[in-house]
Amino acid sequence: MAETLHKLQHIYAKWETRNPRQGNYGHPSQTHPDGCRSTETGKQAWTRKFGNIGPAPVRRQKYSRGKPVALSTAIVTSSSLSFFKSTPTVQPAIAQVRPLLGRCCTCMPSCREELYQEDVKERPLQNLLRASTQIHCNGATKTFSFYQFLQDNHSYTYPDVTAAARRSERVRQAIETSIHSELDETESDALCVAQVRAALRQHRRFVSNTLRQMKARVSDRLLRLSAWFLHHLLACVFSAVLVHSGQMTMIQKASQRDVPLIFVPTRRSYFDHILLSFVLISHGMRAPHVALGNECRISMFRRIFQWLGGFFVQSHADSPLTETAVYDAVVCSYIEELLRRHQHVGLFVEGQRSINGRALHPTAGILSGVVCAYYEGAVADAYIVPVSISYEKLPEGMFSDRQLGGVEATPSLTSAIWCVWRLLRQRHSSVRVDFCQPFLLREFLHVASSFERTDLGDVQWMRDEDVEDSEAEDDTAQCLCDAGNSGDIVLSDEHVSTAMVLAQHVVYDCVSAQAVMSTHLLAFLLLNKYRQGARLPNLMSSFDWLKKEVIAHGRDLGFTGNTDAVVEHARQLLGPALVKYCPATQQVDPSETNTAACLQPIISLPGVLDLAYYAQAAASVFVMESIVANVIHSMADPSQRSTDSDLDRSIPLSKEAILEQCKTLCGQLKYDYIFLPPCASLELRLVEALEQFLLCEVLQKEEANTYTDNRERAWAQRVSASLSLGVYDEDQEDAEWGVPDTLYKVNLTTPYTAEKFEFLRGVIAPTLETHYVTSCCLATLLDTPRTENEFVTNTLQVLIERVETSVATYEESASLDAVNNAIRSFVHQSVIQCCYDNDTNVKTVSLRGSYRDLTTLEKFIASLERYRT
Repeated sequence: MAETLHKLQHIYAKWETRNPRQGNYGHPSQTHPDGCRSTETGKQAWTRKFGNIGPAPVRRQKYSRGKPVALSTAIVTSSSLSFFKSTPTVQPAIAQVRPLLGRCCTCMPSCREELYQEDVKERPLQNLLRASTQIHCNGATKTFSFYQFLQDNHSYTYPDVTAAARRSERVRQAIETSIHSELDETESDALCVAQVRAALRQHRRFVSNTLRQMKARVSDRLLRLSAWFLHHLLACVFSAVLVHSGQMTMIQKASQRDVPLIFVPTRRSYFDHILLSFVLISHGMRAPHVALGNECRISMFRRIFQWLGGFFVQSHADSPLTETAVYDAVVCSYIEELLRRHQHVGLFVEGQRSINGRALHPTAGILSGVVCAYYEGAVADAYIVPVSISYEKLPEGMFSDRQLGGVEATPSLTSAIWCVWRLLRQRHSSVRVDFCQPFLLREFLHVASSFERTDLGDVQWMRDEDVEDSEAEDDTAQCLCDAGNSGDIVLSDEHVSTAMVLAQHVVYDCVSAQAVMSTHLLAFLLLNKYRQGARLPNLMSSFDWLKKEVIAHGRDLGFTGNTDAVVEHARQLLGPALVKYCPATQQVDPSETNTAACLQPIISLPGVLDLAYYAQAAASVFVMESIVANVIHSMADPSQRSTDSDLDRSIPLSKEAILEQCKTLCGQLKYDYIFLPPCASLELRLVEALEQFLLCEVLQKEEANTYTDNRERAWAQRVSASLSLGVYDEDQEDAEWGVPDTLYKVNLTTPYTAEKFEFLRGVIAPTLETHYVTSCCLATLLDTPRTENEFVTNTLQVLIERVETSVATYEESASLDAVNNAIRSFVHQSVIQCCYDNDTNVKTVSLRGSYRDLTTLEKFIASLERYRT
């Protein structure tokens, strides 16, 4: 006990010797041991104990344990809350940036990024007829202000290359080959030498005369004067000549490099090459040498075209057969010498003007000479520039008479003057010129070797070769499918094949870069959705919807403004011969509540063909989706195809079956439409179009059966293999079961899906009707072959009679161009053959192989009949 008390006293003594009681967090207490309150502040106490070594810690405030009290609304300010809690939500304005058409294809990544900048697509459109130039107070200077603007630009030299082309190695070899083919080997040597000298002089004169008549006579002073004249002439014909400033920036950058430019524009009008030269000169660039046909060789106008850089190339039909090889060599050498001197060149790969509004299937033609010059080392490299020209109204008139079998009149001075007079009196329209992003010929030829050599459906995409037949007599027949076009060049098969790939890619780029004008949209709506007419409110609503669809598909519009003003402007340009205007009438039927004005298309011949011409530019936007829509409609149960609303009750459709049918249909229409470039995959494009049907809910995926699903069957196979101690082979599973197919169901239960499905079907429906009627006319070839002209004339007459008797579903199906394209398609499907007789210069058409049997021919006709409406 004593020991315990001793220990407690020791503890108490030790406790008394300690410092004053510490507060929280080690702070000295503010109360002394004697109970008096200390007057030291916290900072003084900290300094007394620890010294001045740093700032004293701050005592944390005690939290209130009471209930939280809501703040008064009077003291709540905008800074107390986030802005999205105190202000209404406002959608940011979407920047209306005009899409930049004509970007370089992804198959050429270097060229795609070479001249492009992000600010290029933000550049505005420019009207060259109202370009800002130096305008002074003097009236004479104001009149010649555009000429003064041209004088201030850089001057260029345009060398004469006729002498170099005449002495070229290519021309010399062509002359030698032609002379050897003309000589008779049985004659004596002395007479042979005399004949060689005479033939050599004759060929040299032919080469000199050809170059003298063909060459361009470009002078910088005359070119500037002609450009000033064109500035005033085009202002009398067009209300605007529109170009994209961003596109011209890329062209100007390419022209500043030491590489020649090859412009490849679409062929729509005689104004194509004039507009091309005018646009380039207006931007201070070198005028191109443009290859023109003989139809432009008209006395006074011929000289003007030569001043603007045009050189004339005639077709093979216009020259004797013995001079064809020499003439081709002269043309190739002339172009080669121009490119060697870094002169710009303009070439038309479509051969002739389009008479149906669609891009023509290209030919290798004169472009093969450029490819040959590159491979031979004569040209190091060149920029290829596809150019698309969109006319709001075709200047020189329409082609409905030629579509009905008429012959094009030979151009003359009188007809040219009358055409100019009519242009000056008609209502002004606008035209838009779109330049695609330039790409190098060297890079394209490098990547072209990796393109797949597969074709659309059963027809080869790269080259058009005859299909081998089982009969020997058909193998020996000379089958020709392409008529001679302007500027066809006879070169090696490899060069022609490569040039064909290049031409196909360029034409597709031109179609993709084509701006849709106001007349194109109005004509397309009236023919495809409102064939019986439409009230203006409904028409304008559909017009706005169609504009959004065109922009959503990556295409640009060639007009701006309010919808009502745009529709009225387009109606006046089309004229009463194509669109009938019915003013607002009084209410006749009590159930009728809309008595607004009405627009009604003229669907009788020949006006409907002119209306279809304008509609093709807008129809090209929806061609791939129209292929899918027609295939889906054809695959439905025939007993349930009475109306589109019955399609939703049809059997599920297989995705693989849809794609296979689409490929076949694309092969059938390959000469009518440009579906995709040679570097693209047709199946991928069709899958993208199929996904569009899923997005708009026209198609819906069918739910898979859980008991028959391929994945569950594969799982059962793996379990069975493991239980039997067998080895599971994944490759064997894929071979047996394959990739699970997707099933679709057509959904047309809503008015929107039904209308859109019918809208897409009607895009290519007139062309399908023409192909079907042409296939029915093949039965006339069972007895005896016929000449091609006779067969085409009879088929066209059948189509016209169907329209006159109201049997035809689409009046625009009576088209000569569509009949010719159908025949070309039948040739390459080995259904018919065209045999050319060199003695009589007549081409005959006959059935081929098994199609001479009526049963086989009827099966082929039935394969096209399934696409009928």
